[in-house]
Amino acid sequence: KLNPNSLLFGQVMLGDSTTQNLIVKNDGELELNVSNIFTSNSVFSALPDSFIVNPGDSQTVVVKFTPTDTISYFEQLVIYNNTASGSDSVSLSGDGDLPISLINLSDTQLDFGDVLINSTSQQIFTVYNEASAIIDLVVTNITIGNNAYNGTPDSFRIAPGNAQEVTVTFVPT
Repeated sequence: KLNPNSLLFGQVMLGDSTTQNLIVKNDGELELNVSNIFTSNSVFSALPDSFIVNPGDSQTVVVKFTPTDTISYFEQLVIYNNTASGSDSVSLSGDGDLPISLINLSDTQLDFGDVLINSTSQQIFTVYNEASAIIDLVVTNITIGNNAYNGTPDSFRIAPGNAQEVTVTFVPT
């Protein structure tokens, strides 16, 4: 007896993995000999992949999902055993998803000090894309709540591991 009869992993970021437990219970009167656990796609794995379960006992199998592409995966996990049917199976599904860009700023506060009216003062901060996967950080608009400030550039693209300087100009009126 298998519990549950399907494992739904949901969305998992590329480069990450998640696990779920599958319980194999022996409701019979003889030893249950699981000789192999197999799936045709290596994004799914199961451990242990062979074991013996005494009558009335159960064994926990840890099923792991590690997506390698941004697609939906649907597979069968086949548990080969010494029952009359020779095997049982569990449905597996999960989705590979792109990781979220990791944004880091060199400064979260800029101090312009005392600036004369209609004079200009500039400060620079840097935006870093610390994502480990191949995903660009796209900034489409930099909005500053006060019209006396302006940020340039106000839109840009940063590849993973790269950075973009932004100049903030303050012109008090």
